[in-house]
Amino acid sequence: MKLEIEGKAEIPNPTPTQIRDSLLDLGSEGHSFAILRNDRGDFLQSTGKNDYGFVIEFWPENNKREYYRSASNREQLNAVINLFIAFAENPVFSSITMRLDKIPKDIEGTYPKVNAYLALLFSNVLVMTLPISSLSMLIADIVIFIGWMVYIKTFGGELWKRIRNNTSVYQDYSYIHFLGTVFGIFINLMHILFLILPRSA
Repeated sequence: MKLEIEGKAEIPNPTPTQIRDSLLDLGSEGHSFAILRNDRGDFLQSTGKNDYGFVIEFWPENNKREYYRSASNREQLNAVINLFIAFAENPVFSSITMRLDKIPKDIEGTYPKVNAYLALLFSNVLVMTLPISSLSMLIADIVIFIGWMVYIKTFGGELWKRIRNNTSVYQDYSYIHFLGTVFGIFINLMHILFLILPRSA
């Protein structure tokens, strides 16, 4: 068992007192994350800031398809300390996972959603610049709009939850992501209206 905290020396086989004393600085400048890893490779980690709260995650070494995460992104520091101490005293898989929510990695993963998001934004621009007929543009725009609706249905709930929780871990990314999505849909709809509405000669 070893405790790693950004900006501090690694502590092998930490005692509950060492864990509590070390984690008191978590969230302050230069100490944004903490990781407690057992000998098998399972690890408990927490990131965040005192002003916003903390997210707690548990990553089992022998399970590549899912991990475990706190239901709230605004956990208090005391909850982080207590869970780290509990894991150090009883580093059994079930003793930690029963306190956290199971998150399938194929649903929660960042790259698929970012790739789809960037692809939709790029498609918006591409359709408006390609030398194709108005009918082809309209068909492409409608397909892109359907893509945006599928994207919102698939990832919108998680994105809105992150914005509502207002955590430092995801706050900046979530707001940029949200504004980019709104902008992409707006441009898409405006281009559709431009193509279908009659224009004066």
